[in-house]
Amino acid sequence: MRVFPKIGLVLFIFLQACSLTSYKYLAGYETISYSGGYLSYQITPQSCEIFLDGKINEDLEAQLNRLLKKVELSDCPARWLLLKSSGGGVTSAMHMGQQLRDKNFNTQIKNAKCDSACGLLFISGAKRIISSQDMKHEAQMGFHQLSVEYSPHIKACISYENDVLYLAINDYTTRMLNQKASREYFIKMVKTDCQDINRVDSKVLFNQGIVTGFMR
Repeated sequence: MRVFPKIGLVLFIFLQACSLTSYKYLAGYETISYSGGYLSYQITPQSCEIFLDGKINEDLEAQLNRLLKKVELSDCPARWLLLKSSGGGVTSAMHMGQQLRDKNFNTQIKNAKCDSACGLLFISGAKRIISSQDMKHEAQMGFHQLSVEYSPHIKACISYENDVLYLAINDYTTRMLNQKASREYFIKMVKTDCQDINRVDSKVLFNQGIVTGFMR
């Protein structure tokens, strides 16, 4: 008789842990899976919220494009994209980022990591909010150079000198951020080896204009 309560307690703890670490388990949100992760979303007359948890790739881009059409039909006044991603394709990130800026989305990183190409999505937000050091779990942004993957365990850094993709990223960041913030973002990326990652303090990001505010 005492076995079932214990199982119920374990299941409850597991689900609670999942809710803290994954956007997939948000109650009341619909979920779209794609190759590399999933999008959870809720569209109401008051707000549209999209939660990204996973890799950035062309499949995500296709799914987000479909979802943004639903957002446009709803005409919701407040639009938010919450991010949790280890990165992925920078070209897809910039394509999606431009759409998000054009549609007046805000972005947020809450108790999660947003690394590499994820940062290009984050800076597309008109407002860019992050959980700070003062909270229990600080959100983090990670920067490093571009790379080419030859296998899951072998990759080579791409030199930023005269590389057309870096030029495209520099152009993109100058459209998304003010001059100081764009320069700081680009420097952080090109100065960190692709085999490493530079995690930057949230208050530094705020002082440099990459982040516009903190969660309350």
